[in-house]
Amino acid sequence: MKTKIKSDNSCEYHLEIEIPSNIVASTFEEVYKEIKKYAKIPGFRVGNAPQDLLEKYHAKDAEEEVLKRLIPDGYRKALSDKNIEPLGMPDISEVVMNKGAALTFKARVEVKPEFKLEAYKGIKIRKKKIETKDEEIEDTIKQLQNAYAKFEPVLAERTVAKGDFAICDIEAFVGGKAITKKHEKMWVEVNKDASLLGLGEELVGMKVGEERMIVRHLPDDYPDKQYAGKDADFKVKVIELKEKKIPALDDEFAKDAGLNDLASLRSDLRKKISERKEAEAAVDMKNQILDELIKKYNIPVPPSMARRQYEILMKHLEEELRSRGMTAEAVAGKKKEYEERLKADAVNKVRIYFILSAIADKENVKIADQDVEARFAKMANAYHQDIETIRKYYENNDLIDGLLEQVREEKTLEFLVAQAEINEEK
Repeated sequence: MKTKIKSDNSCEYHLEIEIPSNIVASTFEEVYKEIKKYAKIPGFRVGNAPQDLLEKYHAKDAEEEVLKRLIPDGYRKALSDKNIEPLGMPDISEVVMNKGAALTFKARVEVKPEFKLEAYKGIKIRKKKIETKDEEIEDTIKQLQNAYAKFEPVLAERTVAKGDFAICDIEAFVGGKAITKKHEKMWVEVNKDASLLGLGEELVGMKVGEERMIVRHLPDDYPDKQYAGKDADFKVKVIELKEKKIPALDDEFAKDAGLNDLASLRSDLRKKISERKEAEAAVDMKNQILDELIKKYNIPVPPSMARRQYEILMKHLEEELRSRGMTAEAVAGKKKEYEERLKADAVNKVRIYFILSAIADKENVKIADQDVEARFAKMANAYHQDIETIRKYYENNDLIDGLLEQVREEKTLEFLVAQAEINEEK
C-alpha cells in the first residue's frame, strides 16, 4: 500500500492512499463468493450461478462492499504507517476504483497541534485591591430594602404620580407598523430615568383604564436597525396602579432578611461583599493568565473544533437575544455584527483547551472525586437544585466527560495562578 502525505498546517493532514490492484482483486473474489451463497439468478439454483452473471446482476453491491472493507482498512493502516493520531472521523474524497486497477482515495484528517511548552510558570499578573467601604454596605442595604418592598394598590380615583408603578399594556409602532409584540401587564416605574425611553414620566396624570399615545425617538443603537433613529408611537394603557412601600431600616427588617439585628446584617453583608470581590479578583487573575497564554502560544487549531465552538457561541448569543424579546430581523442583524468576534473567540477557546491540556499533562494534574463533587455542589447552588438532580442530568445526557475536562482546566488554571508572579494593586 502507498501513502502520500501533505500538511497545510500542523492540525491537518491530507493523505493520498493507494491500495494495490491484487488486494482489490482478492477482496472482490471474497465478496463474490459470499454473494454467490444467497444470489438469486434466473435459471440457476441459489449458490450455482456463474461468475459472469453474478457480476452482471450484483456488480454495484460488490463494489459497495469492497469499498466498505478496503477504505477503512487502508485508512487505518495509513495512520499507523505515518504515526498519526486523528481527532474525529476523516473526510474521504476522490474515490477511484476500476476493474483490474488499484483503489485510490484521499482522506483529510485533523490532529492535535504540535507545539513546545515554554516557561509558563511565573507569569506576571495583577491582583485587584480588595476593600469594602461603608457606602457599599449601605447601598446594598438599600437594594435589600427595595427587594423587600411591598407594592400596594392605589385608590381607583387617584391619577398616576411620580414614583408610582403603573402596570400597562404597551404596543409600539413606526409608520403604523408594529415593531414588537404587544407587552401585556408590563410594569413601568413612573420615573424618567428608570423607564424605557423615559415613557414613565409621560404617564403622570393618567387614570386606571385610560389609554394614551406617546411619541418617543428610538436611539441610533436600537437593536432592530430598520427602526433605529426613527420616531415611534407607543400606545400605552394603564391597567393597574401601585405604590411602592419601602420597609423601615430597623432590627425587624434585619430579621426579615434572616439576621438577628441590624448590626448582624451589616456584618454579614460586609463578609459577603468581600467574598464576592475576592472571587471576582480570582477570575480576573485567571483571565490574565489566559490572555498571556494566547499571546505566547499562537498555535493553529483544528478547523472543525473551531467551527463547532463558533456554532455553540452563536447559539448562546441567539438564545440571549431572543430572551430579550428581539425580533427575528434584529437577532439576524446582531448575529452578523458579532460573527467575526465570535469566530476569533472560538479559535481562542480551542487554543486554550490544547494549551491547558498540555500543561496539565506535563504537571500531571489529576481530578479527585471531591473536585467533581465540589463542581456539582456549586452548580446545584447556582440553579437551586439538589446535587443528585444535577448529577443525573449530566449522566443521562453524556456530559460527564465534558465536565471532567472543565474541572481539569480549572485546576490547571489554579495551578498557574499559584505559580504566577502576583503584584497586588495599592
